Amino acid sequence: MSESMKLMDIEQIAKTIHYGLLQYCETLKMNISGEYWDECTHWYKKTLMWNVDQVITGSPSMSPERTHENWMTEQLVDGWKYAATYNEEKKEHPFMLPYRQLPDEGKGYVLLFLSMAKAARKFIKENEDTANEAGEGI
Repeated sequence: MSESMKLMDIEQIAKTIHYGLLQYCETLKMNISGEYWDECTHWYKKTLMWNVDQVITGSPSMSPERTHENWMTEQLVDGWKYAATYNEEKKEHPFMLPYRQLPDEGKGYVLLFLSMAKAARKFIKENEDTANEAGEGI
């Protein structure tokens, strides 16, 4: 898969996952960055695409704990810290906790994200396998 194709795929997958996460967050009355993808902040899009890429290119047995740890490490590098309420300007997030300390809705968010990203990974692999069998390549 070409690098530009991979980037486009990652963004499209992240966009699709965003809408699934948005429905989850709306149900639980949780804050999420923007209803429509184009309304989401640069930070949110970058973070979601980075996490999608980690799952798609990483180990197929990626655990929720490892997924959250990867996300949290990336956020710490960017200067984020824990706070009870989300505040993007101050870089504060209620999920900046070890996975085992997350509230149930935080664990659910991670599980939903991971399930959707793994499904995308399987879809991409299946399409690559089909294209390779047909001699087309991607």
